[in-house]
Amino acid sequence: MESYKTTAPFYDDIFPLNTDKITFVKSILGGKKGSILDAGCATGELLVTLSKEGIDVTGIDVNDDMLNIAAGKISSLNLSAKLKNLSILDIGAEFIKSRFILLLCLGNTLSHLKDINEIFDFLKQAYMIIQPGGKIAIQIINYNRILEDDIRELPVIDNEKIRFERKYNIRPDNKVEFNTKLYIKAVDRTFENSTLQFPICRNEMVRLMLNAGFFNIVTYADFKFNFFSKNDISVIFSGDR
Repeated sequence: MESYKTTAPFYDDIFPLNTDKITFVKSILGGKKGSILDAGCATGELLVTLSKEGIDVTGIDVNDDMLNIAAGKISSLNLSAKLKNLSILDIGAEFIKSRFILLLCLGNTLSHLKDINEIFDFLKQAYMIIQPGGKIAIQIINYNRILEDDIRELPVIDNEKIRFERKYNIRPDNKVEFNTKLYIKAVDRTFENSTLQFPICRNEMVRLMLNAGFFNIVTYADFKFNFFSKNDISVIFSGDR
């Protein structure tokens, strides 16, 4: 996606990996051993952290700029993590002989699919490649809040390196235009981008996960395991295979 081409070099400044996410992943693993698939791994910060701890992890993404950054991290640290340019809709065919203990799809990756049918297709493929007793974890924006309360922007991310503005435009077809403005302070330069998102809501997502075969679906507000409420910015789904 063109928008991520300009964002990629600054992605880690916009969305730095926090310890809560690492703790969350380890907690839902519950000490089980096995391979992890990071579907939508971006620049690979989570993947690298897990790999440094000896976890077998594979990352996929469709953006070469993101993957090149991730590959550089893996190479510099001499890690065994694997990367592949792959759509999350192709995991069933690519990993037909694999069985993952955990599949992660974080950072609102899922919303880039075009409709309910594609989301359900992804979930069915995910179910196929997760081993019995394994888990799935998905993070998306809380679109219930966006649609029902007509939320037009998310909080600005502002630090010593960047300022990142995120605004929404809800279209008549109920898809969402996600418009961003990234200001790079060191070079006094601004990048503006727009992407389309499919705003799947919480109850519909739970229904699709159940229909795909997952059970024990739990929804959280964040990586600290706070339970979801309607006013939260994001929602994290955890399910068992």
